[in-house]
Amino acid sequence: MPRLTAEQREGAIGMLQMGGTQEHVARIMGCFKCTIARLVTRHRQTGSTADRPRSGRPKVTTPQEDRYLRVLLPMSTFLTVTSSSANSLGHPVSWRTVARRLRLYGLRAYRPFKGMTPTSQTEMGQDCTAVPEEKLAKSALRRQE
Repeated sequence: MPRLTAEQREGAIGMLQMGGTQEHVARIMGCFKCTIARLVTRHRQTGSTADRPRSGRPKVTTPQEDRYLRVLLPMSTFLTVTSSSANSLGHPVSWRTVARRLRLYGLRAYRPFKGMTPTSQTEMGQDCTAVPEEKLAKSALRRQE
């Protein structure tokens, strides 16, 4: 069952204060009766229905920054994850973090291409190691001088 939102939790407490039973409120909210019982206990102890603090390391990026990365990177085809993590958010974020955030949205972060750039010769299937005859002739002339 899905978690109750903050508005649903407040509404459940309001229904209970109006005289509703925990079972009735659970049926309306679409959750188990024990969920409402825990909610009542938390409200009595803390005076709030907010989530309790959880353990774990805090996230480096905010949800707004995650959305910014999701929109920025697919639009800029030549922007790598490394350069985007260093420049776009205004504070240092590792490229692994950026790659993980993109993976959450079903996007794939690619590394920059470190090889020979394709030329018209390689696209046509010709040998890219062959040197045109004009260049050979020019280099031979330079050697003679």
